[in-house]
Amino acid sequence: MKRFLPVMAIALGLSSCLPWDFRYEPKWDYPVYPRSTPFDRFKAARLAEKSPAVVAGAGKADITPPKKKGVYMAGYQSNRRSTGVADPLTARCALVDDGRETVVFVSADLIGLFYDDIADVRRLVSTEHGDAVIATSVHNHEGPDTMGIWGKSPFYTIPVKTGVDPEYQRFLKERMAKCVFDAAESARPATFRAGAAEVPEGISENYRKAGYKENTMTLLEAVDLAGKSIFTLANWPMHVEALDEGNNLISADWAGVMYREFEKNHDGVLVYLQGALGGMIAPRMSKYAPQHEKRRFMETAGRVAAETARRGLDTGAEKIEVKHVVRRQAQVWMPLENEDLVLAQKLGLMSRESYGGAVRTEIDYVEIGPAKFATVPGEPLPAVGFKIKEMLGAKHSFVVGLCMDELGYILPKEYWTDPLFEYERSVSAGPKTADIVTETLRGLIESR
Repeated sequence: MKRFLPVMAIALGLSSCLPWDFRYEPKWDYPVYPRSTPFDRFKAARLAEKSPAVVAGAGKADITPPKKKGVYMAGYQSNRRSTGVADPLTARCALVDDGRETVVFVSADLIGLFYDDIADVRRLVSTEHGDAVIATSVHNHEGPDTMGIWGKSPFYTIPVKTGVDPEYQRFLKERMAKCVFDAAESARPATFRAGAAEVPEGISENYRKAGYKENTMTLLEAVDLAGKSIFTLANWPMHVEALDEGNNLISADWAGVMYREFEKNHDGVLVYLQGALGGMIAPRMSKYAPQHEKRRFMETAGRVAAETARRGLDTGAEKIEVKHVVRRQAQVWMPLENEDLVLAQKLGLMSRESYGGAVRTEIDYVEIGPAKFATVPGEPLPAVGFKIKEMLGAKHSFVVGLCMDELGYILPKEYWTDPLFEYERSVSAGPKTADIVTETLRGLIESR
């Protein structure tokens, strides 16, 4: 949500004149399959096995907007519309199933998805088993507006039209569901390796507190019985925005380069899981550099990320035993105390369910053998990410940001009065968010 211009005070003054009675009511208009989906059939077959082996599958789907031109692009400012496509956007997924429990991580090259939209994807996957899907976004600033706050704005201050295209949203959700189906249909017995590697300095920077960031890329790979990689999960934080606001071509930015370079010489699907990128972990590149230098840096950042992932698997990975998958989920009503974001909802820019000044969201805890995953429904600052890693207490810990929701920046309570984080507060749900997330996770981790 970096550099989103909050709705100005004038908009708050005008709010009493606007017709609030058209409040968004979510409507499910997708087909409920009369027969089982491919994922339902996969689950039925697995549950029927008497001695199931642990299996893994992977998939990827092109989610590039079919329109290509004139798409409202996410990040920075309103009115930025695409003039074409530089490279494709994808949704990528990794599935693990132990015969009883299933988890499917789906990562999309998008700015973010709200919980309500992910619930739609789950219903398309399965009305009975859809909660196995855990969806996240890489926080790509060079793709379509999937949140609504970067649409039409006459003066670049007061958005008057959502940037979300309903036709694209429907296309996107169907493609994400298809990605999950492909993963289920490709699932086969697997072994697992986990590792980590340090990302070299000079790629990312913390623009609020220099040097205070997560430099470790954590990795989990599934390998089939023939020795071929099925998927690799790579978890490391950095805003996907090397091309910055001067770009009008749809692109997966440095994450797309990472996929391309890694998969050149490695089997399987690379799935990038964003980390604790908030406040402000971004590419170490001047925003004033010419576009050709930003593109060159984008290529460098993507190649370095891919090389780090390969190095982590080649030199630092160890075989881990995975007998069971654990998945615990908690739905939470998160207070929405940011007046600008409340107004954006009332204006119809952001479409999601709210009740009593709160929005429904979800927090998840997953174990794949000794590898432990915690999801955060927004952009946690490094201090929050480090605290969650400590809570996980595992050698192979994954803190997945922008997962199951995008609630903006998630700041520790002690940052709430620090002038350094004025911008982050302006696009945060509120001061209670970090404590609610960490305490909910603590309960999930300690539950048995």
